[in-house]
Amino acid sequence: PVSRSDKLILLIQSTAFALIAIATALVPLLTSLEDYFVNGLVYHDSIALFIGMVDKRMNTNALSAYYGRMKDEVLSWELINEMMYRLFSHDYNLDSGFQRKVHFYGND
Repeated sequence: PVSRSDKLILLIQSTAFALIAIATALVPLLTSLEDYFVNGLVYHDSIALFIGMVDKRMNTNALSAYYGRMKDEVLSWELINEMMYRLFSHDYNLDSGFQRKVHFYGND
């Protein structure tokens, strides 16, 4: 026979495993952690400069070429989004949805 304490231990372990699985699935999708889990950006088709997914390095290179000399530091995705919006919004009359993020679970 299975004792009551064994059932309780099994319930606690099962709950812990389920919570860990849910956390593992949802943490990469949090906006505050996107610098760690976003793989790149895909831009609107009208922007021919970028084809397919563009990673952080390629975005930074394009921004350096446009804005001139930049410090050697890793830019956040939030800053990259803001700078790219300023770069393309006037010429292409695009709204803020001209790019989409390729998250940890996605690909191009």
